[in-house]
Amino acid sequence: MTSFPVQASSSLNIAIQDSKDFPGDVAQAQDLYSEFTMADGRGLFECPGLVKATGIDLMNCPLTVVLKLRVRRRLQQGAVVLWHVVLPLPLISKYLFQPPHEWETWIGLFPNTQSLEAHPPETMFTQAVHLISRPDFPKLRLKFTYQNPELQAQMSAQNEAQQQESRRRKELCEKVGRQQFEELAKLTRGLRGESSDKDRDVAQVPAAMLGGSISDAAAGAVGSRGADAAAQGGATTAADLVTAVAADGPATPQQQAALTLGSPKGSEEPLREALASALAFIGGVHQMLARHPGRGPGAQQLPQALGYDDVVVSSNPSALVDSHCLQLHQCLCAAAFTDASPKQPAGGANMREAERLLTDGLQMALMGMLDDADDAKLLRTAASYEQLGSIQTRFPSLWEAFREVSSIAKERAGLIERVSTLTRGEQGSTNGMVPPVPAAAPTVPQDALPATPASTSASLEALRHTDSEELLAQQRQVMGNLRQQLEETRRLAQEREGELGQLRAHLSELTRQRASTSIVPPT
Repeated sequence: MTSFPVQASSSLNIAIQDSKDFPGDVAQAQDLYSEFTMADGRGLFECPGLVKATGIDLMNCPLTVVLKLRVRRRLQQGAVVLWHVVLPLPLISKYLFQPPHEWETWIGLFPNTQSLEAHPPETMFTQAVHLISRPDFPKLRLKFTYQNPELQAQMSAQNEAQQQESRRRKELCEKVGRQQFEELAKLTRGLRGESSDKDRDVAQVPAAMLGGSISDAAAGAVGSRGADAAAQGGATTAADLVTAVAADGPATPQQQAALTLGSPKGSEEPLREALASALAFIGGVHQMLARHPGRGPGAQQLPQALGYDDVVVSSNPSALVDSHCLQLHQCLCAAAFTDASPKQPAGGANMREAERLLTDGLQMALMGMLDDADDAKLLRTAASYEQLGSIQTRFPSLWEAFREVSSIAKERAGLIERVSTLTRGEQGSTNGMVPPVPAAAPTVPQDALPATPASTSASLEALRHTDSEELLAQQRQVMGNLRQQLEETRRLAQEREGELGQLRAHLSELTRQRASTSIVPPT
């Protein structure tokens, strides 16, 4: 037996709990037994059979060694190794450091013809685990149990320290949040206290201290009752003023100011309006960044839009607003400094769209697709025809030019087809083939003709030959006329192309002029 140097009070138990797929034609199960050895072949333990449910205990075994598991067959001349597998403890130990410090798996065995040194131990062990799905390889179910009180105590202490740190951070966060909430509550109470003091002072100030404005408003609103109150005390309260206004009609601007100063909510309303204005500005910046053309897929994600209710219900509204503004500032800086390309002139997208529409329309015109297009139908058909309808609406002069080009292209295609047909007919006549007789001159079947003497047959053949020559001469004359028309059409097409080139140049000049006049100076 091999002993390990004592490093700590630890033990590793390796148990063989089950076996399967051992071929009976090779050896009987009672003739087989398992054996654990070191990587160099030194024996560690021999099991009485294939399975050892209690396992073997390796005391103080470092988890950096590599073991081998062999299956031997007992013979009279000695035991021979039939199957074997490598057990790299550095790879297996990663499943043993965490609770419950156990790991169980099926593992396939290699035949003795397979060298375990062909690949690194980790690779051979991984391949052995993959042999589980192969029924032609025998398998053993192993269970590894690791016991190390020192390691377990260390891990328990580490877990306890982590839990204490987590509790400390939680308590600190709660304490900081409570302090911030108390500060916010004190600030709110301070604002409300100042508002209440100001309301009391304003309500108790004599009419002479306010320049007679409140007393005059009260006297004009209340009549005799207000005059009596002013004569008795020389002061008018906000409640009396509210009663007077409610009794005698709408309030004047002076009365409205007095009501605002006298109301407990008068000092909170400006704060609400200021908060709403600030949030509106922040929302505008958020929308501007969301629509910024320089933001690509990899840009920093914008924060969620901040609303009035979010600030009101937050336990720390100042930190919430600061965090939101900081994120917006970062996104704004990224959009400002990463967009190094020059700014596109205003209307650039519309100009590109118009250029694309004109290009598509010119291509369809060159294919002869616009000659006989119905304008009413044109606007009700597919998306490409909707684009043509947009061209017709926005560029009526170019639309007429496109229609003429389409007509010429269609005529040219028809002439080319006719010339090709006549050329094929001429080639057939040259090769001795008689062109087909036109449909306007029906022929009589040969079996319907009466029997004629030889002289009559010769006359008919001569007549047919004469007709063929005349027809051929007519076809040649028609072909000559068509060639002239084709040349004329080509000349017209070249002229149209020249006109289209001028139109393109003019359109490009207009585009440049519009772009130069609509450039927005950088802010």
